[in-house]
Amino acid sequence: MVLEYYALLRSLLREQPELRRYLVRCRHCGIFFLADPRNANRRDLGCPFGCAEARHKGSSNRRSREYYQGSDGRRKKSTLNQRRRLAAKTAVPGPIVIGPAPPAPILTVGFVRYVRRVMSWIEHRDISVREVRERLGQERRQPRMGKRGGLSDHAPRCDEHPP
Repeated sequence: MVLEYYALLRSLLREQPELRRYLVRCRHCGIFFLADPRNANRRDLGCPFGCAEARHKGSSNRRSREYYQGSDGRRKKSTLNQRRRLAAKTAVPGPIVIGPAPPAPILTVGFVRYVRRVMSWIEHRDISVREVRERLGQERRQPRMGKRGGLSDHAPRCDEHPP
């Protein structure tokens, strides 16, 4: 998948060499990506494929942990826990639903923004987030063009020439 991404990125940079100045490397995973023009000279960016969001989550967890270790935070957490225990005692149990967990969202906000920016550069027009989501959704629904000749390909033809 990364090789396909790099092949597309190289072809885009060949067609539009002015975008080369926006090419930056992720500070965490090292993958190249096209940054927003306002961030073109920065070297501390995370890629839109998950590194930037992971850093934001980590920073949020650290801030939360620091707050709840202080005296105000401990008091607030105690109040929240007491409320939760009281709600659990008075709650009426509902039906238990057992089933597969819902799939994790593949299209993160950062990824969609990145694809929107690159598509706008390629097509030389503004593209909406809705249009990006529609195109990515269509792309995911297409059948896989991987290996052929598996059991499913062979099954309908197995009785054409019986032994």
